[in-house]
Amino acid sequence: MIRRPTSVRPEGTGRDPPRRGVDGMKDDLSRQLSLMAHRSASYRRLVPHIVQLLDDPARGRTVLASMRRAWRTREFGAFYERPLLLFAALRWDALSDGPAHPLHAALRDRDPDVDSITEAALASALDASRTGLWTTLALRRVQTNDTSRGLAWLWPAAIAGCSDGARPVVLVDVGCSAGLNLIADSLPHIWTTTSGAPLAMVRRPKVVTRFGLDSRPLDIERAEDARWLHACVWPGEPDRSDRLDAAIAGFRDVRDRGEHIEVVRRDAIAAPGFVRTAMAAAPGNAIAIVYQTMMSGYLDAQTRATFEGELHQLVVSSPPGSVLWTDLEVKGSTTSPRPAELWVHARAGEQRASFLVGTTGYHPAEVSVRDDAVRELTALLRSRP
Repeated sequence: MIRRPTSVRPEGTGRDPPRRGVDGMKDDLSRQLSLMAHRSASYRRLVPHIVQLLDDPARGRTVLASMRRAWRTREFGAFYERPLLLFAALRWDALSDGPAHPLHAALRDRDPDVDSITEAALASALDASRTGLWTTLALRRVQTNDTSRGLAWLWPAAIAGCSDGARPVVLVDVGCSAGLNLIADSLPHIWTTTSGAPLAMVRRPKVVTRFGLDSRPLDIERAEDARWLHACVWPGEPDRSDRLDAAIAGFRDVRDRGEHIEVVRRDAIAAPGFVRTAMAAAPGNAIAIVYQTMMSGYLDAQTRATFEGELHQLVVSSPPGSVLWTDLEVKGSTTSPRPAELWVHARAGEQRASFLVGTTGYHPAEVSVRDDAVRELTALLRSRP
């Protein structure tokens, strides 16, 4: 179960070629439709209507022209970026306008009316006069960073023996969006094994500092940013929307209690420096957990290689058991029931040992646990000097 790589973690399907403007948009929509499978009836209904509209000789030309203007300086690294951005922008516009919006009923949080999606309604929603929509498409990024992904540090912290404050924890969330996963310990624990048993998460950890890094962080105190977070949640998934509200409240509670929590504008390669600085001021028995969740697909190849190489060096150069690097990323088939793999990287001797502790979905709840890997990681971390 232990893998000692020379450089970086394993890869699945590889990174797609960069996408510019509207090139290949219909192909990306088709792939996204397959990826959504049985989720989001509203978005599944939207996709063929969007494709049909883009193929329309008259109206399609106008919509494509608006898309080209919005994305003329942008590059997208993954096939799902543009479809998800388009969905979120439409939902943002619908949430902002309320019932007057032609797609509001179809894109609302609860009980969306899929039958209200028509070619005419979509054409109206994508009209060139809707400047708010096109500005959103030009400037925003999809930044859901669902709070169920707090699994990426809660579970490893439990394995490392951090419950009840036994070991102080330093957290660094890379690609954090608004940083809401930093306070996942204050939210209900929703994770189970495939047999239905609760997954052992850290309880009552002593977190000495919580850092979130993002090249374009969101601020929950800005109404527009909070609404964008909601827009990135898919319609008809009220549990996720409610959990988002609870996370926003939890973030404010942590901050108001005077605990150190900070979201800063930094790119991914700044993470090792933040870890070293925070650990220098932390108690001697503290453990740093630097984690990423569904973010590597948004990095360009050079940044990604630098980021992973420097985190590798951070792990192998730190005292044994003092730094964990965890990544929750999709490594294999995007249509698998549990496409996301949770890897935990720690120092073993003079090398890095990597443990695949479990697989799960895009919004983790049920986890297929790799028991052997968990036992070996536990033994490694509990045997530290």
